[in-house]
Amino acid sequence: YDSELIEAFFHASSPIRTESSDQIWGKVSYPYLVSVENVEDENYTNRESEVEIDFGYFEDKIRKNINPDFILTNKDISINSYTTSGRVNDILVDGVCISAEKLRTLFGLKSTLFTIDKNNTSFIFKVIGYGHGVGMSQVGADYLAKNGMNYEEIIKYYYKGVSLNNIN
Repeated sequence: YDSELIEAFFHASSPIRTESSDQIWGKVSYPYLVSVENVEDENYTNRESEVEIDFGYFEDKIRKNINPDFILTNKDISINSYTTSGRVNDILVDGVCISAEKLRTLFGLKSTLFTIDKNNTSFIFKVIGYGHGVGMSQVGADYLAKNGMNYEEIIKYYYKGVSLNNIN
């Protein structure tokens, strides 16, 4: 991009859209890493997952890793905001804002594209996709290749405005 090597980030799966780089990782913007519509094989094994987190375990992990004063009292949980691609940006838990990317890392959520539910003892995250969502989706690239796109078309689909050049 602009005669410079790119950061060619990739991830496993983004069944709906990929993510723009400026939406995560400290808001660093790369003009070639923007959200694109993405189609994938619906039979991909890790397309959907569910993680159930016991209230006590949730509180303990948040206190140890994010906020030492956190106390889970009312167990009120909701999505606070979304990224431009529709992934969760952050959530509110009993009035405390928590980054979705931190949640993904702490609790092993496969992506930040999720919904939240709860029962009497736990929070339940229903997740779609696998990975941070930035750059090339491996499952999407495979789908595009199987449907006739060549490697250059696939690269240019996921990394906008790039050119492929030989380097001496």
